[in-house]
Amino acid sequence: RYAGSLNDPSRMVTAFAGVVGNPSGDNDIVVRGNSPRGILWRLEGIEIPNPNHFADEGSTGGAINALNSAMLSNSDFFSGAFPAEYGNAIAGAFDLKMRNGNNQKHEFSGQLGFLGTELMAEGPINKEKGSSYLATFRYSTLQLFSALNINVGTDAVPSYYDGAFRFNFPLKKGGNLAFWGIGGDSQIDIVLSDAEGPSEETLIYGSNDRDQYFSTNMGILGATYTQPLNKNTFV
Repeated sequence: RYAGSLNDPSRMVTAFAGVVGNPSGDNDIVVRGNSPRGILWRLEGIEIPNPNHFADEGSTGGAINALNSAMLSNSDFFSGAFPAEYGNAIAGAFDLKMRNGNNQKHEFSGQLGFLGTELMAEGPINKEKGSSYLATFRYSTLQLFSALNINVGTDAVPSYYDGAFRFNFPLKKGGNLAFWGIGGDSQIDIVLSDAEGPSEETLIYGSNDRDQYFSTNMGILGATYTQPLNKNTFV
């Protein structure tokens, strides 16, 4: 929610020393001049693929982040001196955590913004045991405008959607079990063959000599289990 971050964790970390964004407009993370391909993404302690929409193959960034900030809790960003657990990191490591849903009452929210129209629900599964659920879904606002025949400034409208969930179950003796997942899909079609000729609106995103179809998708399912053994040890 910081100014200029666009609710995007990737753009948020550009406030750190030695970290800059990609001038092309993508949310690639450049740490001290290193390639953004050296960034390691982790969620709930698990290494994950690129969590961004419209991402190039092998990259770690994209035009829009598929991680909804309303789902996130705390995070750690390392720009150097990585602990041993981040063995695949070269340029930087971004380790994120998901928050638990409200375990006392059900809550629902909706938001309409330039980057997406989203719905979120959270609440208790069992109040006595403290278990909870949290789920969110986001869809391209520009695609909704296009469906309503509202001119969004280009004939090639980017379409994307993403969703995430977390079910949290506290266990006896301080243990905890959580099931979670995120997923997203994005595509943009720049079709020139159906038109008499390319228009300036169509060419905002692509070349003028071919039809272009670009799509990306990603999905992650995970489970996290923790159990303390004593005051100083847990598994």
